[in-house]
Amino acid sequence: MTPTRLRSKSLGALRELAVKLGLRIHAKLKKEDLVTRLARAGRRVASKPACSAVAVGVSRRRGVRNPSLGRLAPSPKRRKKTATKAASARRGAKPTEASSSGAPLAVEVAHKFDLPRHPIPQGARSPHDHLGELPDAYGTGLLFLVARDPYWLYAAWDFTSSQMRAMRRAARHGEMRLRVDAGEGGALGICRDIALHPMARDWYFKVDHASTEYRGELGYWDAEGRFVVVARSAPTRTPPDAPSPRVEAHFATIPFGMPFRRLRELAEARRRPGEAWMEAISRLQAEGHAFPFPVGAERPWSGEQAQRLTERVQAAAAHDAPPSSEEAAARRADKGWRRPTSSGEGFARSR
Repeated sequence: MTPTRLRSKSLGALRELAVKLGLRIHAKLKKEDLVTRLARAGRRVASKPACSAVAVGVSRRRGVRNPSLGRLAPSPKRRKKTATKAASARRGAKPTEASSSGAPLAVEVAHKFDLPRHPIPQGARSPHDHLGELPDAYGTGLLFLVARDPYWLYAAWDFTSSQMRAMRRAARHGEMRLRVDAGEGGALGICRDIALHPMARDWYFKVDHASTEYRGELGYWDAEGRFVVVARSAPTRTPPDAPSPRVEAHFATIPFGMPFRRLRELAEARRRPGEAWMEAISRLQAEGHAFPFPVGAERPWSGEQAQRLTERVQAAAAHDAPPSSEEAAARRADKGWRRPTSSGEGFARSR
């Protein structure tokens, strides 16, 4: 029985179980200690084979001391007599269900406290039940390309197995390839030309430029030496390999009970072109625009207080950011490393 199931029982039930297993316990034993002892005893019983249980039972009788058992072992004469009686009893006894199935005694002992599992009643059936397994592909012929970070891209394509086999038969050497163009409209040319595994349905690959636009093409070289394109991806751009230059912070009051759609409708008429919704709401509240809910506290924040809050938020984000390569190398070398805070007023030691 697992410790979790033992903890669900009362202390009295655990004491009764300990008595059945032959454990010696005292009245002041805590429940967690009793659970630990019962779990250890269950694992010990489950790990012993059937012959071990018979040997322990026999060793309690009178005889000679056996160092390996730690008890009094029977003498050779008594052991032979006991084996003869057990053999005759087995010949005359009727086979039980457990012995006929060949289940070891240790397995039965380990599961004798298990509760029966009753079938769960079925509720209301949904029309979406038992629709079968999802297919490996839908055969739409689309190529998906997205940036994972400034120097890694991820590509996935939706072709069925029969479509991929047909294209590999038409390809020279039976090889599908993934080509990636870099730059606006492919100005930097093909940066990657990857030979794909026959069973591949997606691929991660490294690129050389951050903050750059990339486009993918899936295709193959035919017997005449022409590259046949079967799918093209939409352009994707890798993020810049540098912190964002925008350090300003915008504060706005958003009531919990108002849906964001309603809040967006209130600021729709006064939002400037290219302005984010949060920036528009913050600007309108700073300008004193009338909203159907109270805006700001009784004592509004000063610019210095807002700047301090921004610095604290940036410092917390920098502290929780993943370690850089320099910091990771210092940690592996078990050396101290000091990281400057975002405000530049001091240094925060890495954890």
